[in-house]
Amino acid sequence: MSSANVTSFSNIFVSHMRMNPKVGSYNPIPNKHGIKEVRLKTDRLRYWISVGAQPSDRVAWVLGKFGVLPPAPPKFSPQKMIPKKDRPES
Repeated sequence: MSSANVTSFSNIFVSHMRMNPKVGSYNPIPNKHGIKEVRLKTDRLRYWISVGAQPSDRVAWVLGKFGVLPPAPPKFSPQKMIPKKDRPES
């Protein structure tokens, strides 16, 4: 298998009992125009979230970028602000 033929395309599904409806797709590799393809069924996503569906971290990030969910707060770690050589041993 050639690496040129491998893509990183992701489908977004809701897992609910015996049905798994597709609610979107995400292709993080830009096309020849530099655009990353994201397709979302926002009405269905909002419905599933309203009835208690919990998106994974990565899906929540994508939904936050496109206004379906509020954007996730940035992760802040004061410990990472200190260079490794100057951090106290834990």
